[in-house]
Amino acid sequence: MRKFNYILTITLSVLTLFAWAYSITNMRKYQFENRFNVQAIPVVLTVSSLVGWVLVTLSEARGDGETRCRKCRHILRGLSQPRCPECGEPI
Repeated sequence: MRKFNYILTITLSVLTLFAWAYSITNMRKYQFENRFNVQAIPVVLTVSSLVGWVLVTLSEARGDGETRCRKCRHILRGLSQPRCPECGEPI
């Protein structure tokens, strides 16, 4: 789920940049006709990418209080060696 959030946020950010660039270059052309449509798309994409970024940040900050492996997220409790018993990642 976390990987999906990253991909979604990056995709929305890139689309936002393209939408703002398109909006700025075509603002004079559509100044009197469809100004709302040209300006609304980048605003909606900007809000969407900000919401995605907040979701990614909150999903990373949320935890269950357990110490986990950085690589495989296995719970590291009661270890006899400083390695993850699941994947072997050094701690």
